[in-house]
Amino acid sequence: MLGFFKYTDFLLENFNLFSQLLHLDFNIPLPHILLPLGLSFVTFQQIAFLVDCYKRIDISNMQEAYDIKSKERDFQIKQYSYIKDNDENKMRAKKVQQHKIEANGDRDSKNSYKSKENNFYKDYIDIYTQSHIKQDLHIKSKIDFIDYALFVSFFPQLIAGPIVHHKEMMSQFGALKNNSYIKWDYIAKGLFIFSIGLFKKVFIADSFAKWANAGFGVVENGGVLNIFESWVTSLSYTFQLYFDFSGYCDMAIGLGLFFGIMLPINFNSPYKALNISEFWRKWHITLGRFLKEYVYIPLGGNRNTKYKDYSHYGILNKLLTLRNLFIIALLSGIWHGAGYGFAIWGLLHGIAMIIHRIYSWVIDNMMHERDSKSFLNTNLNNALESKDEKDSKDIDFKDLDSKSKADSTKQLRNTPLAKNIRNFTQGRFYKVLCWFITFNFINIAWIFFRSENVQGAFNLLKGMFGIIWVELPLKAHHMPKLLGQIGGRNDTLVYIILAFVVCVWCRSATTKLSQHINSITFTILGAVFAYIVLGLFVQDYNVPFLYFNF
Repeated sequence: MLGFFKYTDFLLENFNLFSQLLHLDFNIPLPHILLPLGLSFVTFQQIAFLVDCYKRIDISNMQEAYDIKSKERDFQIKQYSYIKDNDENKMRAKKVQQHKIEANGDRDSKNSYKSKENNFYKDYIDIYTQSHIKQDLHIKSKIDFIDYALFVSFFPQLIAGPIVHHKEMMSQFGALKNNSYIKWDYIAKGLFIFSIGLFKKVFIADSFAKWANAGFGVVENGGVLNIFESWVTSLSYTFQLYFDFSGYCDMAIGLGLFFGIMLPINFNSPYKALNISEFWRKWHITLGRFLKEYVYIPLGGNRNTKYKDYSHYGILNKLLTLRNLFIIALLSGIWHGAGYGFAIWGLLHGIAMIIHRIYSWVIDNMMHERDSKSFLNTNLNNALESKDEKDSKDIDFKDLDSKSKADSTKQLRNTPLAKNIRNFTQGRFYKVLCWFITFNFINIAWIFFRSENVQGAFNLLKGMFGIIWVELPLKAHHMPKLLGQIGGRNDTLVYIILAFVVCVWCRSATTKLSQHINSITFTILGAVFAYIVLGLFVQDYNVPFLYFNF
């Protein structure tokens, strides 16, 4: 369904273009299918639901016994030693009993005690395992239709995200049935975060939209911009997109809180990221979660354990990990829309992920060395304790720098080179350099994401990197002349600097949700922001939410 509504016109248009290049008298008229609002988000939510339903059916039939035995085995391996080592009362009783046994010389009594002790732990494990597995199977097999209908139609995040998962929503819907009273603290927090999101959208995002739309309009039509206009255009869209999308998600979270529902946080200061992996852990978090659980893990994650019997598994695993990272990045770009710009954006992020992962491996190997004996023991333990599926579940797409279990056996190298690298990577200059490279890459990639045609993106890049020269202004009031094609003003650069300050140094407003702040404080702050934002609605320039198009 998503492919039909979203990509039919694009594919047919390219097919017709290809036919013209081959001088074929064959042309398919474009149907111009209207894209329903929020289709991409709803589709991913339903894919996750249907995939999990398919797994439930599998569990309830042939795989149920196997899964129960597997869970019992894993639980016994991990919990048996824990209970035995940490239950101090039982350990004291054991020592006292053993002392009595040795004093009396009663071998039969000693064997009887050991048998009772083992039976105690076995019974504890059986009771714990069976109760949790039965509860898990019960949850998986019982789906309330009313809750599902509410999950499908819950409107705050329906149009532009975040992409919610049925597990986090169904439980909250069920809790609402048992708690019919109004949660005033939720309403106060909802008003606060909703007002913040509305302020981001109306005041900040729409202000940057003026300059971004004007600049891209010039380059997309074959025009040229000077270096100031080019950088202001690209940075304006970078900040417009962030404040527009994060503003909508804040508003969605606020609306959800009005109904007593906590929606997942979708942004966590992504422009503070020091590398591309960290950026994806902070930007559009729910999209990354979906791609991790339903694409990255099925592809093998960064373990690819089905190839572990190969002689060169280490090298093959690294190559497959790079492949998996590239696929999810490219898929993320294509998901956003039907166009070459989206594909190029995903391609650039895929290449960046590959480069960063290789760089991380190289730096890690230069600073660490493995203890081969501990490494062998760790692998043997992993082989006994883990299943392929479980190994994959340890992988988190938004934590692309996560280390494997064997990393605990690494030791720091004491060579001069390793010490110099370690000191350099821990210094402030290195962090600033990483942020500078990461942010500028993100800014450049957004150009292809925004531009209506590829040529317009390249025209803007030409202006940004000095191919079109411009003389530096001597006075501040000369700036509007340098930004004339995009409608810039004297305060344009001030807006950009303030946006940098907000994105890089300020904490996200959603962090306040987990803090225990008086509801009256939230209400007052929310009312003040709402009053300010409502006063801004009188402005003539209003822009729809960008993610409504996706």
